[in-house]
Amino acid sequence: MNSTPDTGTTPPPISRPRLIVGAARKYARLYRRSRDLPRVIPNAASLSNSAVLGMLVEMEGNAESARRHRSPGYRAVRHIELLAALMIERTRQAKASGSAALRWAT
Repeated sequence: MNSTPDTGTTPPPISRPRLIVGAARKYARLYRRSRDLPRVIPNAASLSNSAVLGMLVEMEGNAESARRHRSPGYRAVRHIELLAALMIERTRQAKASGSAALRWAT
């Protein structure tokens, strides 16, 4: 899986439907990395933080593509779970690197 290259800049905001972003924000309030990340990425414990973030970006992008194409395999709950994990992991990385707060566009 491709990971997002580390350019040292804040990534652009992700634009998703308000309903999905709102649900992901609510899910993110309950997010516990030790419990939820292994469910999203089974081998997450053996990966670096940047690799986890890269995988989440790719997986959420695939879910968004499936949603837009009305794929029969699209699962909204999975998409919300991925987006919440992505929000939390991006925030963790931004805090660790001292970056400015990230925005989530709707």
